[in-house]
Amino acid sequence: MQAAVFEYLKQKNEVEIVICKDDKDAFAISNAAVFAGKKSFTLPDFRASFGDDLRPYRNELFELINALRGYCKEDSSKKILISPIRTLLHPLPKPHLFETDTVKFGDMIKLDKFKEKLLRWGYNFVDIVEERGEASFRGDIADIYPINFENAVRISFFDNQVESIRYFSVQSQKSQKEELESVTLSPALFSLDGKSYEKMNEDIEKLSSNSIAFDMESLGFWTLGENGQNYISGKKCIYAYKMESEIEEVSQLYNADLNFLKAIAVIPEPSMYKDLQISALKPFLEFHKEHKVKILARSEALVKQADIELGGNVEFVQSLLIINLISQKEIIISLNRPLQKKRRKHPSILLDELKIGDYVVHENYGIGIFRGLQNTTVLGAKKDFIFIEYQGGDKLLLPVENLNMIDRYIADSGSIAVVDRLGKGSFLKLKEKTRAKLFEIAKEIINIAAKRELIDGFKMDISNAPLEEFQSDAGFTYTSDQKKSIEEILRDLSSGKVMDRLLSGDVGFGKTEVAMNAILCAAKNGFQSLFIVPTTLL
Repeated sequence: MQAAVFEYLKQKNEVEIVICKDDKDAFAISNAAVFAGKKSFTLPDFRASFGDDLRPYRNELFELINALRGYCKEDSSKKILISPIRTLLHPLPKPHLFETDTVKFGDMIKLDKFKEKLLRWGYNFVDIVEERGEASFRGDIADIYPINFENAVRISFFDNQVESIRYFSVQSQKSQKEELESVTLSPALFSLDGKSYEKMNEDIEKLSSNSIAFDMESLGFWTLGENGQNYISGKKCIYAYKMESEIEEVSQLYNADLNFLKAIAVIPEPSMYKDLQISALKPFLEFHKEHKVKILARSEALVKQADIELGGNVEFVQSLLIINLISQKEIIISLNRPLQKKRRKHPSILLDELKIGDYVVHENYGIGIFRGLQNTTVLGAKKDFIFIEYQGGDKLLLPVENLNMIDRYIADSGSIAVVDRLGKGSFLKLKEKTRAKLFEIAKEIINIAAKRELIDGFKMDISNAPLEEFQSDAGFTYTSDQKKSIEEILRDLSSGKVMDRLLSGDVGFGKTEVAMNAILCAAKNGFQSLFIVPTTLL
């Protein structure tokens, strides 16, 4: 895939949008596009359905807005937008919703109007700013965390005049020493004026949704109306590969006529380059001494770790790209690995569930005793902390918003909890031992799965099963997920391999109906089935 994208984009300048299946493919295509000299902007695989509460999709929505803002603001013929197919089917914000506001040292700003603007722009007002898209006003200090910034911004005022602008760490809440002359703030969601903001709120109230909160953050994306547009329309789009099955899948999902997607062309097969996969790098390079080799790596240290000698036909190129290609004369090899995205873990307990004296486990410091909440002043603002006591009377104050870092301690039957000691490191050693043991268990599971693959299973004839008649008598129409699950299960049953499958779904979502289709197939092939219903668990 990368070979086809690289070779095509190297020659073509008119392409504006490349469409693919998911995030993984979009990432690979983006690397190939950049290597071909393009300015790439990548949209996430945004899988929310119309009317869904978008708070769980907060990070994906911010990523989408950042990428679209960059794409719309970029004034270059070499810019290119890369997107999974589902994301482009939503009406996306028009360019005018990405307007910015520059705050300079010495500016006169009316704080009430400044707050109103940030509210219209989708900022979430909190006591302490910790995540992107949040803002806090405490006296003459405004903390703002734009979604496209690495660090939050602290603006200090003297009356209505900007006295200082600094970045600050959301972990320590401490400002950096260096002052900024100015800062350009972008919207957390959309740069709406007063009239558009009121119109959006009216549309949100009319929206049919199961969302608990009917506000801009939860549902505003679904009510863009005239402020939204179809980014495919009027642009030169191309598929990274054939996508007939994906188009059919999303057509069923959205229950819409998407035949216009079938008119989009597909990137042709490459003629010069091929995708490359290498298992043993040094022997591979020795075998291709006649090729010119480019080694891509984020630092020369990676090249040394790989024990590669530079010079001659081997050239080092400092780059963050991940792309591996081969032609008759050239080889491109990347030593980089994808960086894992860190996601904020949700708390597994509630503060109301904890009683003073309960044992809790901190993910870094181990077992301690919950001693209640303690209100402490930090940087002039009062804040609640979780008070945890450790051995020797040592205490840990954990901000309540970091509740996700602790869990209730559950001891083995008959055992007594032993409180850990802060700074000793014994708990971290225990975590490492547990991690090593889990890897051993995982290895054993993989070996068992590998052995199962070698076993010949029963090969059922699914053509004998009168499934269409059975499904038509169900009294309801199967969902697309049910149909897909049934197809995959029947494919397994007819493959001659041992099936290893878990069907997951909420109560009442039709798992039993899917199982009955598999049971019917088994019965028609002369097999008995055992259907166990764990009613005691339900």
